Amino acid sequence: MRILHRYASSFLALAAVPLLAKAELAWAFLPALLCAFVTSDLAFGIGRPAAGPPQGMLCYRMILCFYIPLQLALIVWGAVQSRAAGLMQLSELGFAIGITSGVFGMLAAHEVIHSRHAGERALGLAMLAAVGYMHFRISHVHFHHRLAATLADPATARRGESVYAFIARSIGGQWRQSWTYERRRAVRRRHPWLANRMHHYLLVTFAIAAALSLVVGGRALAFAAIHGAVAVFVLELFNYVAHYGLQRRRLPNGAVEVLGPQHSWNAPQRFTNWALFNSGHHSGHHDRPTAPHQNLTAWPNAPSLPAGYAATFCLALCPPVWRKIMDPRVTEASRRSP
Repeated sequence: MRILHRYASSFLALAAVPLLAKAELAWAFLPALLCAFVTSDLAFGIGRPAAGPPQGMLCYRMILCFYIPLQLALIVWGAVQSRAAGLMQLSELGFAIGITSGVFGMLAAHEVIHSRHAGERALGLAMLAAVGYMHFRISHVHFHHRLAATLADPATARRGESVYAFIARSIGGQWRQSWTYERRRAVRRRHPWLANRMHHYLLVTFAIAAALSLVVGGRALAFAAIHGAVAVFVLELFNYVAHYGLQRRRLPNGAVEVLGPQHSWNAPQRFTNWALFNSGHHSGHHDRPTAPHQNLTAWPNAPSLPAGYAATFCLALCPPVWRKIMDPRVTEASRRSP
């Protein structure tokens, strides 16, 4: 029961969207979610490192396996509702569901694309397909985890870079990385075109768009575009704050130092980690990318964000305020780095 209690917030958020939409209050979902996160982070405080691995491993995995299908069902529901919605209602619905996909759905997908189980990886790809961002699996797994906190990683924000400039650079850079990687991988296969996963991902994206247009109508495409854009924006917000300004040093032999806990920003707030599948323990994730989310714990002395993710995102959206708060922290983190 404790497991369900801690991870209930993501499911409650899903349930809230259709209820608010029915009352024509879908516009209120984002401010309500922000208030819930900020107040809960303050109420529950900072978490402590766990004494050992939690019990009930299957329950933790089942939470993800239940959540993603429910998120996909909500997206389908929103697409169907868009058929009879006005432009304003369609936009509000696409925005609200896009927030749930970006905040909860993409983090759940991020967790399972690292899984050793093919079924879970497929579930993650289905979630990524729903927002038109399937190549994220390639760029994240094969590049970000190797290049994080270096200038070669488009998903690492540089000191002084605004979130808006970063998101444009990150999206384009990850797309190029994925194409380059797949061309080099597929050329060694018997049928390079068929072996290229980027081709598969594009076909899936076009098939989803065609199905929405034929079955639901043109309005569903507008809903899908708004929903996908919002979800990807939120995902890249996570990327922006995760390594902002942190950089691995060049060693005397010319090599780059090993990625360590000092190269990732962490959010140790209890509620943030309960609600977001322990994603705030980012240093732990980079140390063991395939470790289940329930096994991630806070790293002592790892750099921490000034607040939980919700409040931090609000700061990031205002670049002058963000730089004033974060740049001194970057300097301090670099000074303390071993």
